[in-house]
Amino acid sequence: MAVDGVKIIKDISIKDCNNPDDDAGEWIICVEPGKKPVRCSDSAYSYFKNVLPVNVNKKKVEHYLDTIKKEEREAQKSAKVGMEIEVPQGVYANTNETTTIQNDFPDTYGIGRNGLPPQVPTARKSQAKQLKAYLLFFDQVLATYFAHLGKVKDLLSVDQRLKKTYFTQAVQDIKDFEELVADYPAGDPEQLTHKLLGDLDNDVQRKNKILDHLVARFAEKFTDYAFLMKQLYADYADMAILQSKQGFLKDYDVTSRGRGSAFNYYRQPAEDLWDTENVAGVQKRIARLAGIRDYSRRDLSGSLIEIYDLVDADGITVYRWRIFDTGGNIILSATENYHTPQEARDEVYHAMVKIVTTSSGSIDTAFESEIADETVVGNFEIQISATGKYSFNVLDREADPDGPDRVIARQYTYHETEEEIKEAILALIAFMTDMFSEEGMFLIEHILLRPDVTTETVSQDQFMTICDDDCRGCHPIDPYSFRVTVVLPGWTYRFANIDFRNFLAELIRKELPAHVLARICWVGYREGQVPDEDNDMLRLEKAYKAFLLAKTNLGQKQDKEKLKELNKVLNELSSVYPTGRLIDCNEENEILEGKIILGRTNIGNI
Repeated sequence: MAVDGVKIIKDISIKDCNNPDDDAGEWIICVEPGKKPVRCSDSAYSYFKNVLPVNVNKKKVEHYLDTIKKEEREAQKSAKVGMEIEVPQGVYANTNETTTIQNDFPDTYGIGRNGLPPQVPTARKSQAKQLKAYLLFFDQVLATYFAHLGKVKDLLSVDQRLKKTYFTQAVQDIKDFEELVADYPAGDPEQLTHKLLGDLDNDVQRKNKILDHLVARFAEKFTDYAFLMKQLYADYADMAILQSKQGFLKDYDVTSRGRGSAFNYYRQPAEDLWDTENVAGVQKRIARLAGIRDYSRRDLSGSLIEIYDLVDADGITVYRWRIFDTGGNIILSATENYHTPQEARDEVYHAMVKIVTTSSGSIDTAFESEIADETVVGNFEIQISATGKYSFNVLDREADPDGPDRVIARQYTYHETEEEIKEAILALIAFMTDMFSEEGMFLIEHILLRPDVTTETVSQDQFMTICDDDCRGCHPIDPYSFRVTVVLPGWTYRFANIDFRNFLAELIRKELPAHVLARICWVGYREGQVPDEDNDMLRLEKAYKAFLLAKTNLGQKQDKEKLKELNKVLNELSSVYPTGRLIDCNEENEILEGKIILGRTNIGNI
């Protein structure tokens, strides 16, 4: 009766449309809590005008009803419009603009726009100029402050596009300014900044402090990471830490909101399962906190570093190394033979550290002057052949200048001009700094490895096995719930360091949810270092990739053979550790090259 236009209801009959034949409760229809009765399709209406029946055009009625419903839907949609909180438009405050303070002084000082009268003595004019020159230092300080204030939005940006952290600008509006200073590039702010503040701007250290401020806003820290990087990279550590912080902040929106998300394996094309960034959110976050440049799921065994053996002139097997670019070209090679693969591995990383600790700016500066044979630039030595062609060596400048350890690597490519050799060195630094990466990880969730639950019988070899804490045997306890296996390449420079391993293992366990137990394996080797059947990483890559490509279209089902192979590889994974030596404690001159740590060290030959 509350509907507009309804005057009277002469008769009404209500029935349960879901149970039309139920006469048990003829006068009662039970309505469940939380629900309300609605008109069903069997309802019918008869209309009267006084006592005369009125025939209704049903098509017109349906048309009117549809119109009413459409208007209601549109009204609901329009009700949402304009309900968002309006963000007020900012007003640009021109915070970088400044003008001299000298024009604010009373005219009696004679330093403003009006200056001094022409008839004043020369001594009075000199005093005014002295005061203007004295105040000019304060003008420049204020101009520098305002220039920095105008750059705050860029300095505190996660993009960190600025190459410098100090800024200044020319002092404006001083009458007879050219009589006060000389060699003042007022029209070139960059040159002026370099002239006044260039010696103060340690941009790496200052950017690290700025990024520490931004990281602290999210209650994050890089303290332990920075300490380890100092141990590993020495002078290059600040730059490496800076790059890690920049990568972390740039991806913080992804690593923060998606830290608890899994990767999407269901009905994915092959390119979204391998060679892809479709990985678990926690894997992305761990990678950014640990400075791992590439967190994608990809082949890790196929390194750009090759350590190979050959037979020398004395018939002894020795080892050498070389580094390739992404196009398969050799860009750096060893300059001597090594007795063990471990020595070759250590030396290749030694050369890489020397490369990245040389800044590209020092190369540009050095090539502004004429380059002679054996010119040393950073950790590079330029070689000029008798025919006038250029090449370069990588040096260990801390070694004996006349000893064999000074030259640790060489690029066996000759260049025609100084510009070409300069570009080759800069390209090598950029490649090692920005592109080269052996590090990565596989995070395998055990819940995906359950046997095929769609079949009635499951063979025993489809199950994973896991050892209990006392390690007296393996029992078929639940190996699937809240368990993951994290596999990392144990041969890389940082991952071979036991202190960095401890840091990363603790980071992994801290970032995973508290109820998830992680098994962490540091496996090796690079492809080709050992037979394929003995290479745990290579076997895992093949088995895991085949499993994912089959699993994506199976849902709860499993490809039994691929599951069986992956379980076999996971159960046989074994971690590799740094090599140590047993020594004679009576030999006082014995050099301790490696500590023996039970469970974390391989024992090598003396």
